[in-house]
Amino acid sequence: MANTKRKSAPKRQTLREVVTLDITAEQELSERAAQYIIDMYEVKKVPTFLTDAVMSALLEAEKATGINIWQDDATGGEEFNLRALADLVTVTQGKFSFEKKGNAELAELLAQVIAHPDTPDRLYNVIVEELAGMTSLINHDSPEFIERVLNAHAAQDEKRRQKKGGAS
Repeated sequence: MANTKRKSAPKRQTLREVVTLDITAEQELSERAAQYIIDMYEVKKVPTFLTDAVMSALLEAEKATGINIWQDDATGGEEFNLRALADLVTVTQGKFSFEKKGNAELAELLAQVIAHPDTPDRLYNVIVEELAGMTSLINHDSPEFIERVLNAHAAQDEKRRQKKGGAS
């Protein structure tokens, strides 16, 4: 007599059980960047013009990539999804840009951020350091050029101190 009992199929593993994700340094940086973005909205000291610009960029990137960066919160509203936001950072890193009208527009926006008295010192320092790093790529070794840079930097620092002092 033939065995008519059906053998049970082996238990199928879910993808989550089979795949082990290795978090790379790039993913960790993306998660850190995502957390900085979230923190920017939770810390009320960040000027509205910055949060508005970042939100506009996030919404455009979300639309272009199809990554939903939102999750339901406890109050029935929405909040950032850290993992999805980190994915958005990873996917768009070096591959996504907005249509720009050249460096003049970017220079004007950066100048506004640097000059604004409510710009947090940390953000100000990051922008200034990056710009300084970019200018160091150009071979400007004449004493006249160096003097102009030093004078301009000193004047900008003085203006910034005066604006911060007057705003307090």
